[in-house]
Amino acid sequence: MSNDVREPEERRLAILKGIGQDLNILDIASQLGVNKCLIMSDLRYMRHKKDSELKQAYEDQFARILANKRSLTKIRNEKIRLMIGMTIEEKNFENVVNFYRSELMKVLESKNEELAIKGLSHSVRNSFENYEIIDWRTNNHLISPKARAYLSHVKLARAPISTYASPSPAG
Repeated sequence: MSNDVREPEERRLAILKGIGQDLNILDIASQLGVNKCLIMSDLRYMRHKKDSELKQAYEDQFARILANKRSLTKIRNEKIRLMIGMTIEEKNFENVVNFYRSELMKVLESKNEELAIKGLSHSVRNSFENYEIIDWRTNNHLISPKARAYLSHVKLARAPISTYASPSPAG
């Protein structure tokens, strides 16, 4: 090895380039034609010396991965929205409200909503908070306007039709 002084710097640059291309340690080592243990020791050395370019390469890699995940999530959410006509969050909200409809109706019919909500089990209250059925940001726990509107809509849609008179038997 005639260029021992230059070789670590070349490996360093190749490691930075490999991280920039989202390559793993094995791929970087195979490109350089060296053992992966050598690349790992170079990485440890670079971390120990707090190499700013290495830090920047990892931050850029993380940003690329995050952007890719977000774009995949957007695509998935758009496909679901086209299939069912609403976002996955809206569908989950509807499912939770429909599942706990009897408890929510008892809370709405009570004189003091806050006491009625506090009387529910802890897991039910957590579900309500997670799906924004109750507003937990304020000190008083009340059913959110969104849930209240959905429940009044569902209540009207599922109300029994009593305006039709049953035909009297002709006798």
